[in-house]
Amino acid sequence: MDTPTARFREPRSTVYDFLDLVLVRCPGCAGAARVVRVPGDEGPGGRRPFAARRLVCGGCGASRKRDGTRLTFPCGAAGPVTDPYFGRPLWLRAETRHETLWAYNGV
Repeated sequence: MDTPTARFREPRSTVYDFLDLVLVRCPGCAGAARVVRVPGDEGPGGRRPFAARRLVCGGCGASRKRDGTRLTFPCGAAGPVTDPYFGRPLWLRAETRHETLWAYNGV
């Protein structure tokens, strides 16, 4: 007799669950850069999405810092797909015949 397989359970993830690492196009060299949370900063009220962020590029050494008190998410398919902290174009994106397919990171 076959054993039943485990049933998939939706983890109920939101867009905020994927913001610990965002891959973007570097403003200096146009290579891949990372937007990461500043260690030790938990954000106002302990909310991680609103913690300070740092943009770092391993290719050219570009570095920028920003507080995370204000996030700007892309609305619809009219504009470019950007990260919510620095407004840089996302690294992981592909144009399809219907619209843009994008991801914040590979996780």
